[in-house]
Amino acid sequence: ALLVLLTRGQSRKNSRENSKENKRVLWISTVLFFTSTYPRGRKLLSKNRWLIPSLLNMMRSGCDDLVQIQYNCASALCNAVSAVLSKNDILAMVDEGVIQDLGIISVLRTNSIATKQVMSKALFNLLAREETREDLVKAQLAQAMVRLTKEDNKELSILCVQMTLNLSSEIDRYAKYLVEMQIHRVLVGLSRSTAGGAEFKRLAGNALANMSVHDDFAKPMAELTQDDERERDRAAKIIPGLLAISGVNEEQSTQDCAFVLQNLTRHEHCRRNLAQDDVIELTVKLAKTGNLTTAQMCAATLCYMSTVKGAYADIVQFAIPTLVLTMKNPSLQLVPRMDAARAVANLVVFYPPSREVCLAGGITTAVNVLLKSTREESDMVCLAKILRDLSRANEAPFKMLQEHAILSLVKLAHLEDAQLKHDVSTTICNLATCKFATDIVQERPLTEPYLAAHLAVCS
Repeated sequence: ALLVLLTRGQSRKNSRENSKENKRVLWISTVLFFTSTYPRGRKLLSKNRWLIPSLLNMMRSGCDDLVQIQYNCASALCNAVSAVLSKNDILAMVDEGVIQDLGIISVLRTNSIATKQVMSKALFNLLAREETREDLVKAQLAQAMVRLTKEDNKELSILCVQMTLNLSSEIDRYAKYLVEMQIHRVLVGLSRSTAGGAEFKRLAGNALANMSVHDDFAKPMAELTQDDERERDRAAKIIPGLLAISGVNEEQSTQDCAFVLQNLTRHEHCRRNLAQDDVIELTVKLAKTGNLTTAQMCAATLCYMSTVKGAYADIVQFAIPTLVLTMKNPSLQLVPRMDAARAVANLVVFYPPSREVCLAGGITTAVNVLLKSTREESDMVCLAKILRDLSRANEAPFKMLQEHAILSLVKLAHLEDAQLKHDVSTTICNLATCKFATDIVQERPLTEPYLAAHLAVCS
């Protein structure tokens, strides 16, 4: 308490005019620093209401040994706030502007990177307390940690992303503050910079996954794909950022990236923006390197993106083999397999150039395999449309007959849906144009479903 009283008194003097004053402040800061390194000392310091204001006064003192004084005070502050502070004391410091002053000094008044690192740890310790966290965020303490990342220092970046991860775990509560900070831009930009190592990317992927769940983040995250004149924003495009995060090549990071894409593509305006970037290529990469959960999310992403005309060409160029494997994979649940089928249906129905590629990629066989697991009539209607429009391709009749499309048509023709029967009959008519059709289908029970389909349509 005596040391604290001494530091409160020194702020009234001009430290530059008195070398003894410089030494006094340096000694006091050193004593407080070493005192805070012991558990009992930390506990005693944390109970003193005037510790933080006094330390901040010394950090602003302007002494000749300011760099060392600031480091000592920052270390004492960090150690003291790691102990249990009184909630009332913290709220009182917020009301008095002490906490705001702490953020300003951390960003603007400290010169040494080592001191900034210690101050960032102190801010992190303060924000770690749940019962006062929201008050401290309102006092812009979290914003101060974000501003410290401009130093391009790995330790500062790690502390910032850890703080962000804590806030994003309660995204409904802190979403508006995180959006105001544009924290997604910071995380994505740092993931692509030298300050973003493997550990940072792991944490950033987790935080972005948490934030992507909230609708308030959907639009700003997708807007990152647009061109921006500012270099920092150009480095913060969401797709290249996720590509950098997935480069960690760890299961959880890959899954986080796939989760972000799935959440963003649920929104129509996001899909249009993402289609202008390499979202399809990234999704395929994640599906190939991830686990089954990642494959499910990638299938949903491709299904969403297949509703955007601007994404058709990229899906055809990069995603057809992935869609085929997903449809045929018995280890996956039926929902992601049907997501892949719906993506294919959107392509072959609305983008005719895709039919030849789908045909060559083995879509017919994939439909045959998937149909064995399908029970819902709505799913079968989707598969019937794939076969119908696929049969319109130039080389389709012979290729589809070779891959035993007749077996699927026989099963589909027995259903009651009139539109489905019409699609089956259209497919059979198209297949009948093949000059080898008679030899291929004569051993198949074609006559019954063909007549049944026509009778249903005619009636």
